[in-house]
Parts: sequence; structure tokens; C-alpha cells
Amino acid sequence: MSNPFLKNYRAEVLLRERPDGGTTIIWRGSYDAAFGLHFLLRPSLRRTMRRMAQGVARAYGDRLADPWT
Repeated sequence: MSNPFLKNYRAEVLLRERPDGGTTIIWRGSYDAAFGLHFLLRPSLRRTMRRMAQGVARAYGDRLADPWT
């Protein structure tokens, strides 16, 4: 997928074990945006990354509940 306004997206996903047995997901990303668009793209990308991290957590939780899926 190509986006003329967003280039060189790179992400790092860190998983940290919590004392209660859960996992904290830290998703960091960087990108180059077309001139003047960085401030517009940032909130949208933040929401998108949050939804992606929540989806990973939900899928992993479902897999723990039923490891045969």
C-alpha cells in the first residue's frame, strides 16, 4: 500500500510482562510526512496504532482462552 503523504514508516513493538501476569504493549513508530501534514497525521496515526495494539492484545487473549484456534 502506498501513501504519497506518509513515507518511511518504521515501528517498534515492545512487550513487557506485568506483575499481575498480563502484558503491556508499547508501540512506537516514526515516519516522514509531506510538508505541513505531520500535525494532521499524528492524531490519526495514534488512533490507528492504538487500535492495532488493542487488536493484538484481543487476539492474543482469545488464543490463550482457546489455544486450538
